[in-house]
Amino acid sequence: GVAGADDVIQPSIIWAEKDKSATINCNHTKGQTYNEMYWFRQYPGKSMELIVFTTTTSEPDFGAFKGTKFSAYKKEAKSGSFTVNEVNSTDNAVYFCAVISSSSDQVFQTPPDQFRKDGESAELHCSHSISGYNRILWYKQTRNQQLQLIGYLAYTQAFWEPEFINKTALSGSGDKNAKLTIKSLTSNDSAVYFCAAFTQCYTHSLSSTKTRFLF
Repeated sequence: GVAGADDVIQPSIIWAEKDKSATINCNHTKGQTYNEMYWFRQYPGKSMELIVFTTTTSEPDFGAFKGTKFSAYKKEAKSGSFTVNEVNSTDNAVYFCAVISSSSDQVFQTPPDQFRKDGESAELHCSHSISGYNRILWYKQTRNQQLQLIGYLAYTQAFWEPEFINKTALSGSGDKNAKLTIKSLTSNDSAVYFCAAFTQCYTHSLSSTKTRFLF
């Protein structure tokens, strides 16, 4: 999939009152096929975390963030919203949305299937030909449909989610092609893996656009 920067709009700063809820709205003009919206959080000096995946065809998937802290709403391809409930000092971070097309033909991933024995490694390759797109993200989707961000490449610099640092290796370059290596395979690694390409807008901190909570 692909996600854009210039066509995605959300507020730059939200001043939130302690113990109240704060909602961020995200809109885009990239078309009806961009019906998947991802919401991320990033603390200063840390890699970004995928909080929730939303689409117009199913309920929000919060994965490890399932609970009452966050909520999300998406009924139209062109818009969505994300809410942080009972805001406190630990919520001071940059939040941003990214939209991805469910029918993109500009991002290619190989191989479609792999069969490996326990203890072996598996390699997945992702490439794209989208001018100006400089990051490739890797996701894991388990049998219960939980979506997890593994990590991403910003050009040649790799960033991981903590639980995948020792389990995977990321190489290549986010502006062209990337490789994900999954080490020492076990039954827990049986899942669907997929990649997405997106761009960083240098007038903002991260891919699509961002919102910082302050109170």
